[in-house]
Amino acid sequence: MPLQFGPVTVVPYVLGELGYWGDDIEGQPLNRAYGQAGVRATLPMWHIDPTVESAMWNVHGLAHKVDFEMEFSASGANQHLDKLPLYDPLNDWNIEAFQRRFATYTYNQGPVAPPGFVNLPPQVDERFYALRMGMGDWVSAPGMEIADDMEALRMGVHQRWQTKRGPPDDMHIVDWIEFNTDVTYYPDASRDNFGDAFGLLDYNFRWHVGDRLTLLSDGLFDFFDLGQDEITCGAILTRPPRGSLYVGARTLQGPIDDTMISMSYSYLMSPKWISTYGISYDLSDTKNVGQMLRITRVGESLLVSGGFTYDPARNSISAVFTIEPRFLPKGQLGQVGGAHIPPAGAFGLE
Repeated sequence: MPLQFGPVTVVPYVLGELGYWGDDIEGQPLNRAYGQAGVRATLPMWHIDPTVESAMWNVHGLAHKVDFEMEFSASGANQHLDKLPLYDPLNDWNIEAFQRRFATYTYNQGPVAPPGFVNLPPQVDERFYALRMGMGDWVSAPGMEIADDMEALRMGVHQRWQTKRGPPDDMHIVDWIEFNTDVTYYPDASRDNFGDAFGLLDYNFRWHVGDRLTLLSDGLFDFFDLGQDEITCGAILTRPPRGSLYVGARTLQGPIDDTMISMSYSYLMSPKWISTYGISYDLSDTKNVGQMLRITRVGESLLVSGGFTYDPARNSISAVFTIEPRFLPKGQLGQVGGAHIPPAGAFGLE
């Protein structure tokens, strides 16, 4: 029910669900009632200064736009989350396969259970991660089992600095810098966030230095034991329509510690052929993590792609072959990196 209080938009809401499962974790039928009440609020602010000019940074006027967002929710369920298996898994099979190795090699638990029943500490259990992230806040959430007692106050600041670029007689507005950050406060920290009042602190930074170069970084942090600390930094250089180059580094601390650098490029070798290559290297163990090479043939009606992926950890090589109609504008191959593929017939009969 949206309400307007001056510049602040306030949206109180309630949701509820009655569910039945034929088999819980012990094979018994289970009925669950779940409800939540909350309120969301948004306050937009902005400041415009048309006098800002910089030829070096290609800035012509500056508009700073900020959205302050807040949401408080309290939810309750008459059955606990750990009584239900994940009938709709949150992780892909390859992630579950990697998780099963945690039980033996990281937590020394011996033989592990079948897929979907990996016995891990709750700090790294995807069910409780999804619960803390707020998946249960939506009736249409893909994982219907994700619901439990919880109170959370989510706060965020989303910012954009916009300027004008382009020819003097045809300038257009672009996002120059984007910086968003969010954090969650848990009033009942011992129940909802493993003893820490604050968690899920994140940020997302994009600096479009020019029309071709973008510097980017993002991070996500938890403060309890075994919590995640992840930071990614990188740069994207695009030269449309010829291609793009990405170079970046990622550091991860938590259940596992890892530092990795990655590079990928996409290049339009000719109007009919595009090459794409990527490599990742682990600095912690000083080893090659994987490589990928793909060649795409741009036909009049079809995009035909073939390539290989090499995984040194498994000593395996995978082959990939894809055929896609060219008239699909947002398909998997319709935009290969920075090499833009025009729709069929854009330049007449080919």
